[in-house]
Amino acid sequence: LHGLAYDVSFPEAAVPTVAALKRLAKSTKIGALQQRTRRLAAQCDAQSAWVVGQRERVDFSPRDAAKAAAFLADEREAGAGPFSRWFKGEVAAVEAREAEQRAIADARGPVQAD
Repeated sequence: LHGLAYDVSFPEAAVPTVAALKRLAKSTKIGALQQRTRRLAAQCDAQSAWVVGQRERVDFSPRDAAKAAAFLADEREAGAGPFSRWFKGEVAAVEAREAEQRAIADARGPVQAD
């Protein structure tokens, strides 16, 4: 999804994925999976709304392939969309947890083989 997040067709392309995520969140009994799938679906919805808002501001039609390909190119490079900002936060959280786990492992010292 992140590869299409700045594409002019993202709102339509994301519909099946968002529907599947919501179905999974509803059907699973695993709480952590429910939370993550709901958050991801909500972020996809936010990105879709943002792209729709950006589409309303342009003056070209989908038939203009060059302008459609350049749609939101600057925002893509800057990571300005809601999905990119959320994804960067998720990556930072994972890296922080990994650093914490490494610090704990280093504090324990090397594992002794018997």
